[in-house]
Amino acid sequence: MTAMRPRALVLGGLLVGLGVTASAHTPFSSADVRIRAEALDVTIVAQAYDLAHDLGVDPPDQLLDPGVLAGRREAISNLFGARLAIAADGETLAADAWSMPAMAVEQQLIRIQARYDLQRLPGRVAITARLFPYDPTHQTLVNVYERDQLKTQQILDVGRPEFDYFTETRAGLAAVVRRFVVAGLQRALSGYDHLLFLVGLLLLGGSRRQILMILGAFTVSYSAGLSCAAFGLLVPPARLLAPAVALSLIYVGIDNLMVGGGRDVRAWVAFAFGALHGFSFAGALASIDRPTGGVAWSVVSFNVGLEIGLMLVAIGAASIVALSGAPSPGRGAATRRLVAVTGSIVVALTGAVWFVRGIFFV
Repeated sequence: MTAMRPRALVLGGLLVGLGVTASAHTPFSSADVRIRAEALDVTIVAQAYDLAHDLGVDPPDQLLDPGVLAGRREAISNLFGARLAIAADGETLAADAWSMPAMAVEQQLIRIQARYDLQRLPGRVAITARLFPYDPTHQTLVNVYERDQLKTQQILDVGRPEFDYFTETRAGLAAVVRRFVVAGLQRALSGYDHLLFLVGLLLLGGSRRQILMILGAFTVSYSAGLSCAAFGLLVPPARLLAPAVALSLIYVGIDNLMVGGGRDVRAWVAFAFGALHGFSFAGALASIDRPTGGVAWSVVSFNVGLEIGLMLVAIGAASIVALSGAPSPGRGAATRRLVAVTGSIVVALTGAVWFVRGIFFV
């Protein structure tokens, strides 16, 4: 998971430390999640204004009356129980019981706690919080503690209502590996840009050694680009990356159409442009919540998933090219050439469309 955000620290301090004044309403709440071996404890701090709105209490100050607040205990518990979802290793947890709401009158804050029993310390905890959906600007600061140490702070809102936390255990490491291998595989099989690039490189076919050289060069290059971007060593601007990737498709398609009987340089082409696709892969990796520790495991696991997916694509593309020339020597060569020319035109034209779109319509 990403490191603690300064913005989260500031907003959390404003809400919990300084409080919210009566004269101004700030659409903000907080949730502390403490992960222990036997249970998961949650403490929610929300503003009386927001709770009063969703409970139909008017004016909102009435909710700060001890009698009114006690009478709304069940309603408040049901509200947060429905809007805060916690899953441990894929299993949705249910709160045993919610505490009696407590209040801080001067700050106009309501505090309530819940306990979720655990059979074992989980590897992955998924937290979803849409506490006050009536206000699209509302944000919730989630603080995650493990062994009583603050591990991460995350801001959840309408654009990002959930995140994953991986515990610093063997189960957490196993969860990281599973999560990121699957994510890499999905990215490999769903990214049209690198799929077209790889297919374009393989359209002309070749010996087993040539195919392996192309795949090896592409793997080394994109892995280097992915690692550099993932660890912040080199992160190209997104506005330039998409057109550059599109240019790689144009180059491969045109090169296939112009190739003669000279030396096969497709491995060098794969190496030269592979890093661009690696930077693109890093963008997909960055969108996934990564563990606070062991970031390298997430990068390596994601790369393994990519490798599996790309190998499947390469085997499929190479098989199609080989089968297109199978029937007879004469007819097979003509068919193979037709497949290569048609495919190369499609790759080049697609790259041209994406290049124009990336330059003028982003």
